[in-house]
Amino acid sequence: MIKLSNLRFQVQDKVILKDLNFSFLENSVVDVIVGPNGAGKSSVVKAVLDLIDYEGRIESRNVQFSYAGDNSDIDSMFSVNEILDYASFSVGTSNIRKEHIVNMFDLALILNNSFNTLSGGEKKRVLLACSLYQKSDVIIWDEPTNYLDPRHVNILKDIINEISKERKFIIVSHDLNFALNLSSFLFGLKNGELAFQADLKSISGEKVESDLSELYDVSLRIIKNDGKKVVV
Repeated sequence: MIKLSNLRFQVQDKVILKDLNFSFLENSVVDVIVGPNGAGKSSVVKAVLDLIDYEGRIESRNVQFSYAGDNSDIDSMFSVNEILDYASFSVGTSNIRKEHIVNMFDLALILNNSFNTLSGGEKKRVLLACSLYQKSDVIIWDEPTNYLDPRHVNILKDIINEISKERKFIIVSHDLNFALNLSSFLFGLKNGELAFQADLKSISGEKVESDLSELYDVSLRIIKNDGKKVVV
């Protein structure tokens, strides 16, 4: 369990997180944080990773994390192959073979390419691959579908379904369709506060619709299409 108590974070005079209190539970394998722009979603996971100076307390009981976030400011002339090797060397590899990671993320054709020459989607796939290749108990992804084309978003869903049998995911996402079809537990943030939390296995679709509509200040409906949830 990862427990947040009175979590508060601000930049100069702007309060980003306002005394948050909630927990990511061990028996929930894919937790997704959703919310409008500026809600504080990324700040929550950065606090869990100790990447920002926050107030309050986070209990994680010696949990090992791996992380993939924004790739827009990463500058590296190393090849994809070298970056994967460095990622595993820095914190140790998981029990997933490198060859499997390369195949999972469709990296075989760009292994020898410099990171700086890659497209935004290719860079994102490399960083996501590194986080899975590293040894960890919990994988944290911040907007993993950014820059990805529909084919690779579908591949990412399959990867999460496979890996979540052994390791927990905490994901920040603006993509509600992605979130609803993958998560077991949903957290809604708004204006730096927890607006709702929902166990999607037990809560009604109508309640989720209501919570999301209030979260985004727009009327939303959830319909099922070919067994998948679609937000309209």
